[in-house]
Order: sequence, then structure tokens, then C-alpha cells
Amino acid sequence: MSVSLSLLATVAGADCLESAVRERALLAGTQFANSIACDVEANPKYLVALHRWDNCSIETRDSALFVLLWHGDVGCNGGSGSYSPQVTTIRIGAGDTFFADPVLSTPVVKFPVPTHYVERVVSHGDRHLVLEFTHWHRSWLSSAERDEPDVATLELQNDGNWRLKK
Repeated sequence: MSVSLSLLATVAGADCLESAVRERALLAGTQFANSIACDVEANPKYLVALHRWDNCSIETRDSALFVLLWHGDVGCNGGSGSYSPQVTTIRIGAGDTFFADPVLSTPVVKFPVPTHYVERVVSHGDRHLVLEFTHWHRSWLSSAERDEPDVATLELQNDGNWRLKK
């Protein structure tokens, strides 16, 4: 047993830089998004670790939780009304694999963002996201039509749904 654990630690340690962990989480989230939606925009700036995988330790592995906010047309319906912010929850699987948890991701969970486009994740905690948004993507409008960014806080509920904090 000790040989197996030391081999696991060596394999994980070789690729345990935060950038590598983020890259694998982003890949899992993006693949999930592309499997359920069209016109997906998934950007590393929208990936947050709600619960970090500290130093790739076995103790923090099961509690590690990443959230990828992405934009897309779930179900490929077309039209500007169907393109909206979505969320995918990512966990660590067997070995050094990462997977999207569909039960904790849209469209199964509610993610009530009051906009069509999130500009950035301002901050986050282990159960909340603070998002800066405009009502429409800035590139879709002329400079005269652009609205000022607004901020919304979403809290992760025990059932996996997100609630807009008022």
C-alpha cells in the first residue's frame, strides 16, 4: 500500500502546479459546456476555486470544488435571448482527472444572473460569487448604447442551486 500512495504522490506532484490544476479544471468545464450548448465562450478568467486542492494533498482532494462561469446557448436554440451565463461545477475524479458534475451544473441547477453577459468575477468565497455585468455584451453595442457595469452576488445553496442575494 505504501508503494501505491508514494507513486500517486509522485504522479500528482509532478503536475500539481496551480496553473496545471486550473488548466485541467477549465478543460473539463469547457468540454461539458460544449456538449450541451452552442456558441460557448469559456474563459480562464471565469474559473474559480470555491474549495482549493491544496498542494494536491489527499486530505483536500474530495472537497476541492471549481466553478466555471461560461456563456452559451444551451440546447442550441439560436437567438440573442437564449445566449446567457451558465455555470459548471467541476470536481476531481480518479487519479488526476477532473470532471463536470452535471447535477451541480446548469441547466439542472438554477443560476439566476440578471443579465445576458457577465464581464468578470469580482470576487468569490467558498459559497458565493460576486459578478460584474452589463445587460448586453459590450462588443454587441455602440459606445453610445453601452450601459455602466452593475454588480450581483450569487450564493450557493445547500441543494446546489444559486440564489441572487438582494
